[in-house]
Amino acid sequence: MKAVILAGGQGTRLKSVIHDIPKPMAPVQGRPFLEFLVSRLIGEGVCTIILSVGYLHKQIMDHFGDGSNLHATIEYCIEHEPLGTGGGVREALRMADSDDVLVMNGDTFAAVDVKNVVKHHKQLGAVMTMVAIPVVDASRYGTVNISSEGLVTAFAEKKRSDVALINSGVYIVNKKLLDIIPAGTVSLELDVLPELAEKGLLAAQIQDVPFIDIGVPSDYHEFCQNSSKYTGF
Repeated sequence: MKAVILAGGQGTRLKSVIHDIPKPMAPVQGRPFLEFLVSRLIGEGVCTIILSVGYLHKQIMDHFGDGSNLHATIEYCIEHEPLGTGGGVREALRMADSDDVLVMNGDTFAAVDVKNVVKHHKQLGAVMTMVAIPVVDASRYGTVNISSEGLVTAFAEKKRSDVALINSGVYIVNKKLLDIIPAGTVSLELDVLPELAEKGLLAAQIQDVPFIDIGVPSDYHEFCQNSSKYTGF
């Protein structure tokens, strides 16, 4: 299975602490954040990775090259104009030669058991399977409602709550999704996922694993100081 990492973001909310570098390249203990994601995938046995890049992509390409220094194969899907997360997934899927592809955000770390979610995805025969994670405060993310059959039924507004399920930004995607994502600039979260849920095509698996989103300075600093708590290495 190939993996796609969405690494084209500008990191507008991190501009106060990182400058002139793409968000996935935010430094953490002398390494770019994106390298932690790549290392995690390699540890899970996923060694062929497509990086969907856009903003200042040359920095990413110069650092990772063909991936051989990490014992992986890294390819690049370059956005020459912003396509949104949905558009990025659409173009990267065209490069994949497997029916199912692991897709993940380049600014979040979730210690997902990849083999487990792949098995779940195949058992349900879903077009797309999301890994949902329980968090104490979902106010930054919004929540996910899941039926007893394991299908996502709705996405709720962002609000402070007791323990709730959120979208981890990790998915198994079947290439049938190419027939669903429209051309142009598309948001995976706002346009594609709600449509799939409405049609009963979006499955979910709950995994209670470490998760962090470095999109805001406070959580970026938290990961810088305590990365091993999330990564295990």
